[in-house]
Amino acid sequence: MVMSCDFIDKLLSKWFLSCGKTIGRNPGYFVIIPLLLSIIFATGLQRIHYEDDPEYLFSPVNGRSKAEKKTIDTLFPMNYSDNFNVGRITHKGRFGRLLIVAKDGGSVLREQVFKEIVYMDSIIRNMTIIYDEDKYAYNDICARMNGRCHSNDILDFADKIQDIESGSYPLQYPLWINRDLLKAYFFPAYLGGVSVNKNSSSRKQQEEPHSIQSAKAISLMYFLDITVKHGDERAALWENKFISLVDSIPLENISFAKFVSTTFRTKLE
Repeated sequence: MVMSCDFIDKLLSKWFLSCGKTIGRNPGYFVIIPLLLSIIFATGLQRIHYEDDPEYLFSPVNGRSKAEKKTIDTLFPMNYSDNFNVGRITHKGRFGRLLIVAKDGGSVLREQVFKEIVYMDSIIRNMTIIYDEDKYAYNDICARMNGRCHSNDILDFADKIQDIESGSYPLQYPLWINRDLLKAYFFPAYLGGVSVNKNSSSRKQQEEPHSIQSAKAISLMYFLDITVKHGDERAALWENKFISLVDSIPLENISFAKFVSTTFRTKLE
């Protein structure tokens, strides 16, 4: 046993001695060549594509959802430039979103609270970015429907907020149609934590839509057109400025949570 172990030790010692002599006599080959090979192989890092899209990472490539999404895209194609429809969205695209609540926990359908929401919306819409030495506002890069930017219809009631608060201008929930403007408002898309009036006791009246009494939160969405040339680059700049801008707006009566298309991906990282 001692002789067999000693044999292995001598064999390894002899091999390392030979290897050391070879390196000592030809140092250039063992310094320059590995360095050159490392540099050459390192250039392959330029070909690495860093994938951080949660949908790609967490859902199967051949999953049923992908097939159904493809079918929807075929039957209900989205045109961000002139025929944008929120109901047809299957890809998140680029956007900014705010979920707004009153600091005192009360209804957002009050004059002082609603004024701040409208003020915040106006600042966001007037915010500008610089891309390729040109200035762009939301109206320049927004997703459009019939030539007009997607709007948060709930803000149409800014002039009526006093009457809504007092109850003299009732809004039926969940759907209300303004017959003067021939426009329908689907309130669950904008209001959260809604309380409705339920004063009637008859079965027939209970089946009819109720009027909104209060709402705990408002959701505002700002969709951007990424299908035009350089649209995604401009939208990315807009999202970054949106995140920093909303935090700098002085607000007394409301607080909010903010989201953009990259928020989930960033939080995962």
